[in-house]
Amino acid sequence: MVTPPVVVTPPVEPAPVPVDPSPVDAYDDDRDGVRDTIDKCPAYPGDRQNGCPSELNADVRGVWRVNALFSQLLSLTVRTRIGSRIELRCKGRKGVCGFHKRTITQTTGRLTSLTRNFRGKRIFPAGTTITIRVTRVLQRGTYEQLLTRRGRKLPQVINRCLNAEQEVHECP
Repeated sequence: MVTPPVVVTPPVEPAPVPVDPSPVDAYDDDRDGVRDTIDKCPAYPGDRQNGCPSELNADVRGVWRVNALFSQLLSLTVRTRIGSRIELRCKGRKGVCGFHKRTITQTTGRLTSLTRNFRGKRIFPAGTTITIRVTRVLQRGTYEQLLTRRGRKLPQVINRCLNAEQEVHECP
């Protein structure tokens, strides 16, 4: 009888673990699609151009009638992109504004009138502050503050930008 030859197979070694060929700079902590090494704003999500939020460029327009003692608001509008969020705040002597804060969660048209939010209370003594914040996802927001003054002067206007955390800062 013939015995079959014995075939010895070498021991099976575990397959090598594949190494990720992507370099360390492939991280995108803010998850906006731009690697952190080339992201100009790595802490804030933005657009795919440079990783920074683009500017919203909302335009706030107010029409006023002023005299020596008070300012009367005739019209207050915001021109911005559809889908923006507008926050309107009013701070003054008790009962002057009729509200403290109103929010329009999503604009449906490019031009939004804010005048109706004051419900007939549109005469403001000096020192009344009206603040408008306009924001949109992945875009730098717009901040505008109107401070009424006495002596036949139009309200003082302060324009700033809002970052991703809604903090007010100077516009670039």
